[in-house]
Amino acid sequence: MSSSATAAAATKQGLVAVEEARRFMVDCLVRSKTPLAHAKQQADLLVEADYRGHFSHGMNRLEMYINDLHKNACSGEAVPTVLNETPATAWVDGNNGLGAVVGNFCMDLAIRKAKEVGVGWVCAKRSNHYGIAGWYTLRAMNAGCIGMSMTNTSPLASPTRSKEAALGTNPISVGAPGKEGDGFVLDMATTAVAVGKIEMQRRKNEPIPVGWAQGPDGHPTTDAGVAFDTACLMPLGGTELTSGYKGYGLGAMVEVFCGILSGANYATKIRKWTHAGADSEADLGQCFVAINPSCFAPGFEGRLSDLNSILRNMPMTDPEHPVLVAGDPERLHMAKVDRDGGLPYHVNQIKTCTELSERLGVKPIECIRGVKVGYPLKLNIVEKKEVNADFNSEFITRMLPRLEWSAICAAAANIGSDIPSTMPTDILNDMETLQKLHHILLEVDVVEGTLECPETGRIFPINKGVPNMLLNEDEV
Repeated sequence: MSSSATAAAATKQGLVAVEEARRFMVDCLVRSKTPLAHAKQQADLLVEADYRGHFSHGMNRLEMYINDLHKNACSGEAVPTVLNETPATAWVDGNNGLGAVVGNFCMDLAIRKAKEVGVGWVCAKRSNHYGIAGWYTLRAMNAGCIGMSMTNTSPLASPTRSKEAALGTNPISVGAPGKEGDGFVLDMATTAVAVGKIEMQRRKNEPIPVGWAQGPDGHPTTDAGVAFDTACLMPLGGTELTSGYKGYGLGAMVEVFCGILSGANYATKIRKWTHAGADSEADLGQCFVAINPSCFAPGFEGRLSDLNSILRNMPMTDPEHPVLVAGDPERLHMAKVDRDGGLPYHVNQIKTCTELSERLGVKPIECIRGVKVGYPLKLNIVEKKEVNADFNSEFITRMLPRLEWSAICAAAANIGSDIPSTMPTDILNDMETLQKLHHILLEVDVVEGTLECPETGRIFPINKGVPNMLLNEDEV
């Protein structure tokens, strides 16, 4: 006898046109008490992050902004004001506005001052999360200036020798224009990684490398879920033995220029920020600098491109991996997006967008390619048999990062197993679910059958053993 079950089809990625991603973000922001002009500024920033390959700071951040807006922790309508100004400097109150609105205002002001007197240095208080720092240095580069930008953030990083977080990821970006579109664009957190990268690994149920974050005991962890819940990143460099104190020092330097100089909150005085949104104003401090290279030695752009050329043409340790300069990985990613015709989003990100569209009542995001979220997945089993297998927690733990939960649910329904519709966040402590998972993976031997996606017509044969569809594949 043949039986079937349905579940949301799973692919690792869906391709979304750049303008469709922008449209979706603008729609969500406008439905969240944000004027169209401000929504476009914020969406442009988020799309650019994804376009440049910084997925942790693009669509991945949208829901957090939306939640802040709905809880009135941030104002979509606020416009920055200048509190104090000289020909070369300005102190700005962001008035708790969207980070992109505050950041664009401040960098544009710094650029105008640089054009007039050679340098512009602008600090802002009462701002919010402003996305990728490189967005603002690119703005300066497009005006022919050298740009620098940095921000403090909610406490997420442990000072060297501390088991608790006191500083933010406190990113720094420096951008300098070269010839014919070339340039130098450094954009880095002063922690080993930005917290968004850990969030992305958690979203994909994948581990993190040693040195990214600490667990609650103060020691490095590779569990993305534990790292995300503990929220204690390691400074750039990792442990003290591997010079993590240098990253710690850089993070503290950013705090001086952002939180201290602007009069904003700093270190542990900044409220924590979660997906649920915040209950109070962030009052982040940010710094924006523009330098007019024409005030110095002539030929800056040519020399900058020559420097890049020297670095790129250094002998390679691996012929398949050429030497890059800051900004090259982003240029390569943008070229790939252009070739592919869209932005690649993980299926779980698409699912989050679908849920957000339902919540806000906006048109769902549309994929160009990949099995769309919600396509029925049909599991047809012609023959199966029960086998005996001792419970193996080590095997289950090793398999967890590779599992596509929707397909597990389809298999569970087929054999009458009642398994949660989504993977529990504390699954390693959920013995009942682990036992059920063990039964599906080790005690049910599918002798013959298929997995079918009726919407696309694709059929996948099941060989003896665990169906391939239960594991993450590049494309269904």
